[in-house]
Amino acid sequence: MVKVKIADTNYRTEVETEGHHFLVDEPTEKGGRNEGPRPSRLFLSSLGTCVAITLRMYANTKGWEIGEVGVELDIRKENGKSVIVENLTFGAELTPEQLERLGQIAKRCPVSKMIEQGTPIESKILENDQKV
Repeated sequence: MVKVKIADTNYRTEVETEGHHFLVDEPTEKGGRNEGPRPSRLFLSSLGTCVAITLRMYANTKGWEIGEVGVELDIRKENGKSVIVENLTFGAELTPEQLERLGQIAKRCPVSKMIEQGTPIESKILENDQKV
């Protein structure tokens, strides 16, 4: 479970999950204090780490030496819609077949699947006595 709380400080948000605590914020030009990554960058970080871990796991099971895995992500607007741009790099020399397969595997990470499938969000408002 992930718990998120925001108090009166624009837009400093506290996140707690699995014993980890960190801050998310907006940059100063958006009215925040830049005390943590903005939500869209945190979203991309989740995707990027999932892709990198999935690629590493796959390479380990195949016994492939792929070197350092790099995942660069950004969001661009295209015809009024957001498009995630993902670039992968590997620190080792790989065959075209390996590169093609790794490209396929990158799309299989759980976060990629959630995005591609358009995972629905069930939202409800809890009563005051039901603390988050």
